[in-house]
Amino acid sequence: MGSESPHTRANRENWNRTSRAYQEGHRGELEDDVLWGPSMPPEWELKILGSDVAGKDILEIACGGGQSAVHLAEQGAWVTGVDFSSEQLTHARAFAKSKDVRVRFIESNVENLSMLADATFDIAFSAYALGFVEDIRRTFDEVRRVLRPGGLFGLTWEALNPGMPMPPRDLHEIHLHGHRGQGLGQVDCILPRRRRNGIPRPRQDRGHRRGSRGT
Repeated sequence: MGSESPHTRANRENWNRTSRAYQEGHRGELEDDVLWGPSMPPEWELKILGSDVAGKDILEIACGGGQSAVHLAEQGAWVTGVDFSSEQLTHARAFAKSKDVRVRFIESNVENLSMLADATFDIAFSAYALGFVEDIRRTFDEVRRVLRPGGLFGLTWEALNPGMPMPPRDLHEIHLHGHRGQGLGQVDCILPRRRRNGIPRPRQDRGHRRGSRGT
C-alpha cells in the first residue's frame, strides 16, 4: 500500500479484520440497492445518480464489499470500485462473480487514484465512507481530476454521529463549488440527513445548487 499514516493503517487493518462479520451481518440491507447510509432512502427513490446509468462510466470511492458497484453494473453501467481493504475487495469480487457481472475493483487508498486517467468517469460517488478519509481535500482533488467535464459527484456523510468528524467548514467553497469553474459541472452533496414526516430526507448545504455548468 506504500507509505501511509498510522490512522489509515489502523482503519485498513480494522476493515480487514472485521470484513467477514460485517458482510455476514449486513448482507440483506447491503444487497438491495445502492445504499446511501443507515435509514436513508434507497437510490431507486432518491435517484442521486440519475434515472438511467446504462452505458455510464462510474467510480465508487471506498466501495467496501462491492454491493452498490455490482447493482449499478447489473443496470448496464461500467463500474470501477476502489477500496483499501483487501478483505472487502475479496468479498466484492466474489459477489460480482456470483451475479455474473464485470466490475473493475482496485485496492488503493482513495486519496490516491493515480492509477486512473484524467477525465475517465461520468459519475463518481461515495456512500457513507468519506468521514473515515484522513485527507479529504486530496480525495476531492482526485475525484475532480478523474471526472469528465459536466460529471456528477454524489456522496453522503454521517453528520449526526458524535464519533464522526464533520466536513471542514471550507470544504464546499474550495473543493466543491470551486470545482465548477474547473470543469466539474454538477456536484451532489448530502449532509446531514434529517427526517420529514418520519422519513429520512437529504439536505443540501445552504447555497448549494444543482444543475448544469454555469448555473
